[in-house]
This record gives sequence, structure tokens and C-alpha cells, in this order.
Amino acid sequence: MTNSLPTAVPNLCFTTPGPCDIWVSTGATLAMEHLGCTRGGVSITEQVFLAEAKSDLSGGEQGPPADFQFLGEAHSMDSELAQYDPAILAKLARRVNVGVTTRTKGMLIGCSGGFFRVLFLSLNFVRNYTKVFINEPITMPQIGTNILYPRLNFFGLEDAANTDSKPWNTNYTAGSDSIT
Repeated sequence: MTNSLPTAVPNLCFTTPGPCDIWVSTGATLAMEHLGCTRGGVSITEQVFLAEAKSDLSGGEQGPPADFQFLGEAHSMDSELAQYDPAILAKLARRVNVGVTTRTKGMLIGCSGGFFRVLFLSLNFVRNYTKVFINEPITMPQIGTNILYPRLNFFGLEDAANTDSKPWNTNYTAGSDSIT
């Protein structure tokens, strides 16, 4: 077996998945509700957490790392909404889901079960985040004669139910009137 470059390089193309719908678990008993449709898609930043593993063979504590230990990852999903349901946006402004009846300073949102499920769905793109928080301001543009495009930033943590140490999966079921 030889290591050689391929003789035919495939044509590279842009991928346009189309509008991206956002579904959130803000309904009764955490049912999925359609928040809206993005303007310009969704921007996802995937942050990997690594710890340096030092070794005497690479100079000890003063030398470069000999390896890295994978500690998991977290994703930040930024979206601007072109069309949205104001009632669902108001539910998200609480920063905890409907299952949390009281929120007090100092509460741990994850331990209280206050996280959301968020599903980004478009033609060729599905990401189902199962443990999501809103830890940034929900930005509402200046009120006036302009169209309002609210900006939301979701923060997804790894869910133990996911098998690949990532905060998302592609599992969802599309019903006739809703996504469950």
C-alpha cells in the first residue's frame, strides 16, 4: 500500500441548508415549541477543554506537554431571529425552563433541571442540544420603526445521555403538528 495523492480531486461546493428553524422545550411538561426561524443562520462555536499532560521525557513541568487529556466540550450557538413567537421568547427570558417554578439567586440551574432542549433544524442540518442554558443577554434592538431581530445565544453542555462526549445529537421525531 502506498501513500499517494488522489488522481481526481472532487469539486468543492458551498452548502446552503436554507432557513434554520429553532425548537425549544418551553411547553407544558417540557414539550417542544417552535421559537422561530433564524436570519442568516446559526453560528456555532465548539469549545474543547483539554488538560496538559506533562512528562519528564518532555522536560517535566517546564517543558512542552507530552500529551493532552480530553475533558469534554461546550458549544455556543448564536442566532438572530427573523420570525419568532414573542410568547416563547418571553419564556426563554426567565433563563430556566417551565419545570422550575421558582428561581433564586445561587441556584444551580443544571442540578435544578432548569436547562432547555434546543433543536436547530434545516434542510441538511440537524442538531439536537439536550442540555442548554441561556447565559448571555437576549438582545432586543432599539424599539422604533425598524424591524426587530432579537439575538439569542444558547450555551450547550455535554449531556451524559450522549454517547460521544458531545453536547448534541441528531435524534428527533417529526410529528404532524409538532416536533417531539
